[in-house]
Amino acid sequence: MSLILGGEGSGNGFHSHGPALNVLLGGEKLWAVRRPATSASRWAASRWAEVDSVDGMISMDRGRDGEWAAWWPHHVWRCSQAVGDLVWLPDGLEHATANRGALVMALTTLS
Repeated sequence: MSLILGGEGSGNGFHSHGPALNVLLGGEKLWAVRRPATSASRWAASRWAEVDSVDGMISMDRGRDGEWAAWWPHHVWRCSQAVGDLVWLPDGLEHATANRGALVMALTTLS
């Protein structure tokens, strides 16, 4: 079990790891999860590179342009985690997070 602390705008770009359970103790956490078996085309690969940062993830989520607005919902599941919510991530599922709030605090089983 690990304690994770962050502030407004912190988080992680797309990455994967072993299975993990995350419980939010304070603030709000935005999650973007790459849908399995999404396109590996050159265009799609360049899009993933653009969202390899928290700021990029948030701007893409807001539909930066028409091309993105059409692509993003078909390749990414999104959710917002509130205090007390649990998020389970299976082994190897690519995801990104962005923290909202002065202090975002979570416990995770990922070591």
